[in-house]
Amino acid sequence: MLFRDWTKQLIIEELKKKLSVESIVESIRKASLDGKVAFYPCGKYTRQILKEIRKRDPALLDKVVGCFDKSSQAMSEPGTDVYHLGKLDDFAEEISLLVIASSTYYSRQERDILENTSYSGSVLKTSFFDYSMPKGSPEILLSEIKRISGMLYDAKSRMVYIISWLSRVLNDEDITSLFESENEIYEICDDTIDYKGYTIRGIADDELKKELFADVYKMRHVAISKGDVVLDIGAFRGETAIVFADSVGKTGRVYAFEPIKASYEIMERNIRDNGLNGIIEPVNLGCSSRIQTTAAVSSEGGAPWTFISDDDGSTPVELTTVDEFVSSNTIEKVDFIKMDVEGFENDVLLGAKKVLQTHRPKLAIALYHNSSDMVTIPDLITEMVDYRMFVRCNMDGPYGLTLFCI
Repeated sequence: MLFRDWTKQLIIEELKKKLSVESIVESIRKASLDGKVAFYPCGKYTRQILKEIRKRDPALLDKVVGCFDKSSQAMSEPGTDVYHLGKLDDFAEEISLLVIASSTYYSRQERDILENTSYSGSVLKTSFFDYSMPKGSPEILLSEIKRISGMLYDAKSRMVYIISWLSRVLNDEDITSLFESENEIYEICDDTIDYKGYTIRGIADDELKKELFADVYKMRHVAISKGDVVLDIGAFRGETAIVFADSVGKTGRVYAFEPIKASYEIMERNIRDNGLNGIIEPVNLGCSSRIQTTAAVSSEGGAPWTFISDDDGSTPVELTTVDEFVSSNTIEKVDFIKMDVEGFENDVLLGAKKVLQTHRPKLAIALYHNSSDMVTIPDLITEMVDYRMFVRCNMDGPYGLTLFCI
């Protein structure tokens, strides 16, 4: 049996074991008969489970003691108390179930609990990887995986794609060690990074630092050249825009989109302090399928506490479309688009159809936020333009999986 065939067989076996949302809520309900329920960590997935509880069994929320997290910036659903993880032991006697609602691999949260608490009670582990799977039976999903794999241009893409699915379905982060960068990844304790002679401030998240030094968007078939015009959609604090500016040089241009005002202002400072005003144009807008004013959850630390959400957000943000921005600013060419927008990539692509068809830019699209993105994004791009598609991952862990198109 070939490796890819064995992998697909294992994937379908594991998919059949996954808990549905209904099963998760029912497990919480049963545990609540014997005590309180706690969640770790705070984040979008914990919020989503709490929303499901509110929808299906609102009275059950009275049995939630709170959400725990290591971050002082952690937030959760309104009405749900938030505590530092170190406080979990204070509630241990009344907790009948601890729900680990991981956004990625729950081995990370298991390690946190072991290292920071003495909790030894019942645990339910669930991952956003499972929650965000494409709809349908395991057999249908496996068929979709095979179909998308067949659309990819080279054997390496197909293997990276299938291995990424395997790591998600098994919830096994060790599998991603195959993608570990050969670059030196510097350990930096503060939020200021020195990168190729540039000083980049405001990057406190360790994963963002790793992405930077791992060259997540470096791909030999889909490279940025001198003089290129780049759209950096999801620029955060300008770290990737600075990388791109270094590649396009003084004859190129980088439009860096960041809708959250606090992050945008830090990006402006990073651009100014590095003398890149003539290359990078900061844009205090997000991108979407339509022009609109919406809201975002915002915090100083950025993801996972910063994301666009009409339901949960309180910070107003303005969104445009790629097509409208390029047209209204009379941008004559677009050579490269990078897109990493916390799971809204499909929506942004819908507003970029004309640019993709007219300019046919190279693409680097984050493929790791929702499991369903690994099917829907390649499909959506193929509907618009006949690209050659590659999948690469230049770093270990849950992030970095990227769809490159040329």
